[in-house]
Amino acid sequence: MKKILIFSLVITLFASCSKEYTHLKVIDLQADVYSWQYSNDIDNNFYFVGFNVPEITDLVYNSGIVSMSIEYWATDGSNFQTSLPNVRHFEAWENGNLFLWTRTIDFEYYRGGVSVFVTNSDFVDERPGNMRFLLKLIW
Repeated sequence: MKKILIFSLVITLFASCSKEYTHLKVIDLQADVYSWQYSNDIDNNFYFVGFNVPEITDLVYNSGIVSMSIEYWATDGSNFQTSLPNVRHFEAWENGNLFLWTRTIDFEYYRGGVSVFVTNSDFVDERPGNMRFLLKLIW
């Protein structure tokens, strides 16, 4: 009986010990001022850019984690990353009046690609400039 118990314990330990490998891939995506397309939708104006990302396979899409950040540069020359979605508030003067607006940057992913969206509030038509994104895939 003791041998059966020890054998069962050993089998249980071996069966429960499985190796799982975690893979991480960071992909640098850059959009220049000319790559942004305008939605031209009267009710929902936004800019967007699409990237081919063959690394987003069925496995990554169904069982992985997809995250994206944008890189900003500070006035002192240093850089930092902020996760998407990212919401920033701006102010500008127009005809002597203070004008407040917001920019939202978000993304969606799908098998084989990712799209980034820039939406400006209050129908501000400011085309996005050069932007650098870091796409992080974990599976």
